[in-house]
Amino acid sequence: MAAVTDPSTTPTAPEGARRRVLEFYREDTPGMARALILAAALISIGGLLALLGALSRQIGVPPAVKTAMGIAGSVLLAIGLVRGFIVFPSVLWRERSLSIEKEGVRFTWHDREPEFYAWSEVNVFEGTAGALLLRFADGSVRAYSGRFGGKEFTDLAKSLESCRRKAQFSLL
Repeated sequence: MAAVTDPSTTPTAPEGARRRVLEFYREDTPGMARALILAAALISIGGLLALLGALSRQIGVPPAVKTAMGIAGSVLLAIGLVRGFIVFPSVLWRERSLSIEKEGVRFTWHDREPEFYAWSEVNVFEGTAGALLLRFADGSVRAYSGRFGGKEFTDLAKSLESCRRKAQFSLL
């Protein structure tokens, strides 16, 4: 089995290099859409219940039901707002992406330095069931397990491999 390169020794792009992004993929955040939809649903239902509780005097609802609707609506509204204010920033904070550039491929992370690999450094891109593998000429391997742009690892590897081959013939 080939050695895996240490991320701290990953080279960065040359200073002042002009970036030309050919394709860009943001890392998938599973469960975020569901969490945001739940927050929106709680806000909508809570607001509707609070409104009906406030209007219940005009439609002849007993005072106990009016109070229960107002409290339930306010609680649901508050929970939805809190969930939304917690989930939404976490979606924005999680900045992870893969960009296919003219000069190579760049992995960007919010919590560490970007990793740039020139097309000439990578021997082959492989997609497995659980990771994207970058195999280098020296036999080392770098694995990425985050999903990008909703693509399967095999499809992403095909795109990267196609760009690598085009770069060899100066077609990018």
